[in-house]
Amino acid sequence: MFDAEAYLRAVGGRWDPDDHEPGVLCNPVLTATAAALVAVDAITLARAQAVIGDYYSPAPAPGADRSHPAGAAAAPDAASPPPDLAPPRVVPCDWVIDRPWGRLVIGYVAFTDQATSLRVTLRPGESQACLAGHRLAAQLRRVSIADANGTTAAAEFSGGFRRGDLDWHGRYEARPPLAADTPWIELLGERVPLTAQPPASRAWAEPLPQQDPAVRHLWERVATLNDFHSPHRALEATIAALAAAGAIPVDDAVAGAARAALAALRPGGASPSGVPADLPGPWRSLLARWGQTGGPIVTIPVGAITPSFDGVTAAVIDLQSRDE
Repeated sequence: MFDAEAYLRAVGGRWDPDDHEPGVLCNPVLTATAAALVAVDAITLARAQAVIGDYYSPAPAPGADRSHPAGAAAAPDAASPPPDLAPPRVVPCDWVIDRPWGRLVIGYVAFTDQATSLRVTLRPGESQACLAGHRLAAQLRRVSIADANGTTAAAEFSGGFRRGDLDWHGRYEARPPLAADTPWIELLGERVPLTAQPPASRAWAEPLPQQDPAVRHLWERVATLNDFHSPHRALEATIAALAAAGAIPVDDAVAGAARAALAALRPGGASPSGVPADLPGPWRSLLARWGQTGGPIVTIPVGAITPSFDGVTAAVIDLQSRDE
């Protein structure tokens, strides 16, 4: 009979703290193994956390990433109502402000409960005097924005430029937010009218098809792009744990497809051998053009609220498409 706790402790005992990337404070193999065993009910989440805690000093602080039991929190009750989320007001404007230092283009203004954000592009003038060395001029890092109610707030710029591109792309963000119903804002001595409406949109949630827990978790591991350290080692540990628990065959075809997909998504440390043509959805469409360029460069303001899915409600401010 498979002993999940003994297996997990054996994995933890094989980890050499000196054999890992600089700055990695946790064992990606141990946490991935624990997550896989929890996913197929081979061990409880509480017991897995307790075992992992024996291999850390101090134990990791509780967190919210359920793909890593070392810092997992209890899953929220999916039946509980989500917190109220007010629909954001997102106003397209495409307003251009020309100054001696160059041009500021405001794509849209978004009002949420937390902040007022301006999506902008900063284009240097011919002299490029204020952008010498491709550094943003000091007077552009913070601007003052006013609304029709007489409220004024300082807004900080955050963003950057891409190699070979002189334009700076980013946003100005003012906290606390300005009045969401203001008909205009003013900055850099110009009044910007806010009268346009974003394109009509509709948001809905679709139920996922039933899937074997082991297969579902395997693809969740591939999709865990916030696991910055050793994703390939974590995936191999996941496959090994699921096979040891008898949840998938050792030579499972799904495991091979998962390896190929991760090699395309995270090529470091792996040699992609091509993306399989028979990947399940949505991976087939996601990776169809992965690594290619020539796509449309556009930002579409949206301002929509999604229905609740798994107890989560999301506010969609915009959709962005880049060259790749």
